[in-house]
Amino acid sequence: MNLETELLNPEYTNLSPRAAADLINSKTVPAPAERRIGYGAVLEALGPDAGGVFLNTMEALAPTTPSIKWAMKLLENDNLNAGSSSVRAQLDQLCLTGVITADHCSKLKALGEVQKPYREILGFQREIDPQDILKVRE
Repeated sequence: MNLETELLNPEYTNLSPRAAADLINSKTVPAPAERRIGYGAVLEALGPDAGGVFLNTMEALAPTTPSIKWAMKLLENDNLNAGSSSVRAQLDQLCLTGVITADHCSKLKALGEVQKPYREILGFQREIDPQDILKVRE
């Protein structure tokens, strides 16, 4: 994705360069980030009942699934990196196989996310200004 492609989106068609730049600069997207979590974070994210069921399910799977076994040990010590690509992939797999719901997967993955400026996805490490918009529109 780049600025030229983004500006093809109809939401920018009738906007001035300033308004288009402001809109893009105001957008954020979730991005994985390191965050060490434990049982408490899971219970808080899912609620005490659903969180307890999730933890009990993971505990039941641990003896036959090495990745869950070691994830549970990290959780026990408040040291599971919720932003890790392998943890996120494991959560996706648990969702795909019906072990957890999509809602629970999203809530657990959100524990390891921060909001990143959308402009960074477009390749800008600074705020987009009206001149950037004008250059693309020419």
